[in-house]
Amino acid sequence: MRGVVAVCVCLVGACVKPGAFVCERDDQCSSNGIPGHCEVERYCSFPDSRCASGQRFGAQSGDFSNICVGDQQGGSDGGTGSDGPPMGDVPASGRVTQGLVALFTFDEGSGTSAHDTSGLVPALDLNIGTNATWVAGGLQFAAGASGAESAAAARIVTACMASNEMTIEAWIQSASTSMVGAARIIGVSSTNNSSSSSLGQEMTGYYGQVRTSTSSNKLASANGTTTTSTVHLVHTRATSGARTIYIDGTSAGTSSTGGDFSTWDGTMPITAGNATDGGVLWQGNLLLAAIYCKALSQSDVTQNHTAGP
Repeated sequence: MRGVVAVCVCLVGACVKPGAFVCERDDQCSSNGIPGHCEVERYCSFPDSRCASGQRFGAQSGDFSNICVGDQQGGSDGGTGSDGPPMGDVPASGRVTQGLVALFTFDEGSGTSAHDTSGLVPALDLNIGTNATWVAGGLQFAAGASGAESAAAARIVTACMASNEMTIEAWIQSASTSMVGAARIIGVSSTNNSSSSSLGQEMTGYYGQVRTSTSSNKLASANGTTTTSTVHLVHTRATSGARTIYIDGTSAGTSSTGGDFSTWDGTMPITAGNATDGGVLWQGNLLLAAIYCKALSQSDVTQNHTAGP
């Protein structure tokens, strides 16, 4: 039997783990037009106003991944390829923050934008379409309303392609327990038939959809699981391919979809309430939505469910 030997290269007192991206110059640190800095540890950092230093290590910085420069206590390892901006870790009412790339709390109450409060740059604020209205605690999509969409979600696509994992989460109040067609609640998508990942309602069940290099399909909860009460929905997909859809913190279905996210399109926006082409309008109140480039675990889902909308 052959022995397996783990090899690492030591730089500035730390080992470079397999998959980490080692830089030599600042011009090697850039993602989606955001310039970075090659730190003395030879990992890329990117601007982050939440850090005392103003910089945070990128997602592929070995033991320093996603932590503030100047606070090198170690972190999770990144993926392969070129580095990218860090994923969010802003504390928010006890919610899970590791791997967070977009967060909408819909507490603006007025205006034409729902702000991305993940703290990442660029913010992917949702531009609200016609006839969508603010209600207590959320944004309402009623008959005749247009959806809401962000600018191109390139930084999300970059981060999720690196991790090969994703989670879409929403707190909602559906207007009806039955909707005809695949009514999209939140997703990274363009048209009704073109989506990287989405969370929605179809007939009397909820579904999570994800596109990989091998397929694009839905994982749906059983018929009769929808409600007009406030409900917490989560769809996860791990790098192993394992997928789970959760309703109020409890698994409502599992499946497996292989492949990777190499077919995701960085020009697609985040959409809420509908696709950009007005395919099938989801009707109800959207109270919170989040996207992660991490597959939340059962304990993570429980934590976010306990935190509430």
